[in-house]
Amino acid sequence: MGLGVEKADPDIMRYPPRSRKRGLFTTEVLMDIIFYGIVIGGLTLGSFVYVIFVLGQGLIGTGCNVHCTMLIERLPINNT
Repeated sequence: MGLGVEKADPDIMRYPPRSRKRGLFTTEVLMDIIFYGIVIGGLTLGSFVYVIFVLGQGLIGTGCNVHCTMLIERLPINNT
């Protein structure tokens, strides 16, 4: 969408083409990918820890199978 909406530079055809030996992923692009990956991963992990241990007091999932276990114990299953 950015390519379709963004206006092209008026003198774009005057620049020489990019060298084939130079890849699309330059050092600058790779450093951006690594930096933003670390930032987004850290924010995601931080929000997860915040929800589990601050809002949920670390008790999320405690006793989640108690109800199911009690129901399964009542089923008349013949284990022979």
